[in-house]
Amino acid sequence: METQKLIVLPTILLLITANMKEPMKDMVADAAASSNPLFPAMFVFGDSLLDPGNNVLLASASSALPRFLSSPNHPPYGRDLPSHLPTGRYSNGLLLSDILARHMDLPYPPPYLSKKDNFTKGTSFAFGGAVIFNIRRKFQTPRIDFYNEVSYFKDFQEELSTSMGEDGASELILKSLFLIWIGSNDYLVNYYSNPFGQGFAQKRYTAIEFRETLISLYRQQIVRLYGMGARKFALVSLPPIGCTPVILLLFSRSDSTTCIDVVNEEVKNYNALLLKMSKELQGAYPSAQFTYLDAYDHSLKFIQDPKAFGFKDSLHPCCALGPYGGVPICSTSINSICDDASQYVYWDFAHPTESAFSLAANWFLQGSPPDVQPFNLQQLSAL
Repeated sequence: METQKLIVLPTILLLITANMKEPMKDMVADAAASSNPLFPAMFVFGDSLLDPGNNVLLASASSALPRFLSSPNHPPYGRDLPSHLPTGRYSNGLLLSDILARHMDLPYPPPYLSKKDNFTKGTSFAFGGAVIFNIRRKFQTPRIDFYNEVSYFKDFQEELSTSMGEDGASELILKSLFLIWIGSNDYLVNYYSNPFGQGFAQKRYTAIEFRETLISLYRQQIVRLYGMGARKFALVSLPPIGCTPVILLLFSRSDSTTCIDVVNEEVKNYNALLLKMSKELQGAYPSAQFTYLDAYDHSLKFIQDPKAFGFKDSLHPCCALGPYGGVPICSTSINSICDDASQYVYWDFAHPTESAFSLAANWFLQGSPPDVQPFNLQQLSAL
């Protein structure tokens, strides 16, 4: 099994780079925006699970692997979008934030770095590879973190005040949804990156110290956003990272395909702190509204019983390479690619399909506790 995990990269690099193109324009057909959306705008913060193209628009941003390996700016990414072309989204189609926007009668949140003329209906500050805790190793280029994303929002707030006036900008921000889903890379890249020993962060922090540091840094950025006028927050928990194909590739010691419990247990511990923080913030800032959206338990349900949710395969990705399909590359040149991505939970080594995102969107919009705590997004919009 261990020898299977030794991937010869030079040949892979040649095949991948041959397929690479310049950053593509966003060719996703927007849903028609309603005159009466649930929220006037949605502002998105996170990592590749929510990134609609910022990462490919910023050459200096780094993710777990060099950009030419992990970039979603080449086929087959985006193949199930109306354009059938890659747009910078790490999926076969739409992301969670796109699907939520469609249900809320908002346009799809464009990447902030696209600098479109009108972001008054929302935009995404999410970057592939983004982290909460920016632990940098010598060989890595600077990585976007949550602090940077909030700083981008501060720049945007100033631009908005110039175009709409301070009162208009403040009113928009006050009523808008702030969707935040970040932290997966802190575990995937920094904590559980070494299958034969301790990951980089594990050498410096105990599990308790690490998750408490993450929550402390997370809270700081929420408080910054509150100080800029944000009042409606949706905090998405981490998914079951121990079930992702790349983690199975790194840590599985048998030929059976089961989730890695030690990773999932730590993710559950982190999520418990995130929920606690959400409740504490509600008490500290009663003029704001905080809700916790559980991406863990329901995701685990359709991973464990895929047929009940219309899936054929819940652990192997549609775009697969290597054991468990977990090699962090997705390219038409070298990967085995399924015919129907809607039958799969995972699109590639770590990212869900549009179908999996759609299930999560339905829970978050209409669900009840404990899937959402204390209220779903429809209820949040009415507060």
